[in-house]
Amino acid sequence: MRKMKLFVSMLAVSMMLAGCGTSVSKDAQDNKTESVEQDNTQEETEEKQDEDSASKDSSHKYVPDQTSDGYFSLKDEGLAPEVRKQEHGTCWTNAPAASIESTYFKQYQERISVDPSDLCMAIYDDEKEEGWFVDKYKLDIGGWDWMVCEKLANGFDGYYLKHARRYNEDGDLEKIKDAIKQYGPITVSICDNGQFQRMFDGYFTMNDDNPDNMDHEVIIIGWDDNFPKDYFQVPAKNNGAWLCQNSESVSWGNEGTYWVSYESLLDFQLIYDVTKEYSDVASYDGGNENSISTGETCTVANVYHKKGTLAAVGTYTYVDDQEYTIEIYDEKFEKKLASVEGVKDIKGYHVVDLPEPLEVEDYAVVICYQGLAPVEGESALMYDDFDYRAVSHEGESFVLLGDQWLDLSLESTKEQIGLDFMPNNACIKALYK
Repeated sequence: MRKMKLFVSMLAVSMMLAGCGTSVSKDAQDNKTESVEQDNTQEETEEKQDEDSASKDSSHKYVPDQTSDGYFSLKDEGLAPEVRKQEHGTCWTNAPAASIESTYFKQYQERISVDPSDLCMAIYDDEKEEGWFVDKYKLDIGGWDWMVCEKLANGFDGYYLKHARRYNEDGDLEKIKDAIKQYGPITVSICDNGQFQRMFDGYFTMNDDNPDNMDHEVIIIGWDDNFPKDYFQVPAKNNGAWLCQNSESVSWGNEGTYWVSYESLLDFQLIYDVTKEYSDVASYDGGNENSISTGETCTVANVYHKKGTLAAVGTYTYVDDQEYTIEIYDEKFEKKLASVEGVKDIKGYHVVDLPEPLEVEDYAVVICYQGLAPVEGESALMYDDFDYRAVSHEGESFVLLGDQWLDLSLESTKEQIGLDFMPNNACIKALYK
């Protein structure tokens, strides 16, 4: 499906729908017809690739200098995830699943498998109270990385999101390269028009800067600053390309990978880091779709009634170098039980461990943010078969205005803060050992 902009405020974050060539408006016969057309297009493209490859002089084939400072590949490091062929329009969950598998192996030296279809179905689960819902075509309607982030933050298949680092706005490619080296693959939205994809000297390549073609998601697993600029159907102005791992078909390219010019249009997304070190999570929000402000700082809180050993607190951040202070109080905000403060260098989602695990039952988690505080926002009908629902109840989430705690579920709080939407719950997670 062609990627579409959301029509609600999305945390000042660009989040686009990636459907990988499917359409929610088509019936089963239309989908079948489209699939046949795509198969024919792929065959034509592969035939053209073979012609291009055969026309090259193999004696002059480019060979990357793997010792160069300008070259890196997670595949060479043994850290690339398994290449899988996606089912239906699930590139938007295949790419995060691949990122999770690679970063988890890098950190814990254990291979895990995350099923992209299960992840998609969990995000669009009909049985949940709030979050994202579609009436049909769950595996074909598409989605975006932030949905995956929101789901993982509430737990998925025994895993809990530790960090989701977001790099898509500042355009600092060296920062992205350093992040891939340090953490693992980054998900990225790319253009996916077959007429810009070709095989040159055995290298499957792409160079396309048309935003109308941006409808697919892959992961970046490496790069080569010296990759030849003339190895693309549309020659680039300068050398250099990203090594991307695809999920659309393992038969395309070199074992599921292809080289995408630095000049091709890309939308960098997230690097995911999950863990098994927590056993449960307390949360009220179905997703992080908006934010509130009360000045230079904004302090919000969730009151929980859940017995156990509190080990960490998770929340979203909107800017790099986000300062925060986390405090644990009794449920009446009278007695401070623990506190931790710090700075998160990359925006996204982060879990902060408490200095010591804390036995709790009825308690409040208070976070003071420099700048905006994350909230789930109000329900919004997106498309005919696609909507976001938020549910909040009195006594769950609060915002501090002056020296008074205001309940975020009340219309009066919306008016006192000066909002034009209902904030509903604050996006604060309490993670248990």
